[in-house]
Amino acid sequence: MLLAVTLIGNPERALTENDVELASGAARKVGGSINGKEWLFPNEACDIFVEGDAELTRDALTPWSIENKLDVIVQPYQGRRKKAFLADMESTIIKNEMLDELAEKVGIGEQVALITRRSMEGEIDFKAVHAALADIGYKGSATVELNGGDAAYLKDVNQRFEKILSGA
Repeated sequence: MLLAVTLIGNPERALTENDVELASGAARKVGGSINGKEWLFPNEACDIFVEGDAELTRDALTPWSIENKLDVIVQPYQGRRKKAFLADMESTIIKNEMLDELAEKVGIGEQVALITRRSMEGEIDFKAVHAALADIGYKGSATVELNGGDAAYLKDVNQRFEKILSGA
């Protein structure tokens, strides 16, 4: 089976060409045949294409990845590319809460930020969040439903947010 073995570095440990060669060697030791590689982002992520057994390859690379402080994902090559990727990136990948930023435009930024903070700290549950938002006059559930969220404003918000959190 053709596999995509994705190696992922981190801010404290860059991924190197030597790492790719060592991981390829580990895959070969369990019968894998290397069919190429593709750097997804320099020094951060690389796919190695391996013809081999997924379980054997994963078992060979897991101890190596732990020892080298790198992440490894072993998955079938076919079907791994997705048409869409949906994720809640706020306060996970990016620092800002975009709902808070957009709420500023309609004059309820501080109130929404308070609700967001209380929710993130576990003080109120999802149902209470919706009730609190309704109490301040917010009726939408998506950023496009905040009145006044025009393209120029969205571009301004995009320029202001801190895009990537450390370790993301």
